[in-house]
Amino acid sequence: MAFDINNLNPVDNLTSRGKSPVEYTYWNQNTDTVTAAGYFVNLAFAVNDIIRVYAANSAKISFYRITAVSDGSSGTVAGTATIALIGDIPAPSSGT
Repeated sequence: MAFDINNLNPVDNLTSRGKSPVEYTYWNQNTDTVTAAGYFVNLAFAVNDIIRVYAANSAKISFYRITAVSDGSSGTVAGTATIALIGDIPAPSSGT
């Protein structure tokens, strides 16, 4: 499957864009490989923004930092983010 902008939500810091990183959450409902080149595309992304990824079939939450964003000048789609894994934490238990 492909990136779904409807599953991407800003968490905080939208008013300080350019001064501090923005954090996003992303619901990976199809358990796609989010680290694949060109997966994340959003013109609002900036270097050092954080994406917190929740996968449908995973017991962890993964945190990624945006390391580069394409401006579209070299044939890539503008807004395409390159990401690097920061780390994982256990997902909250459902209590069942």
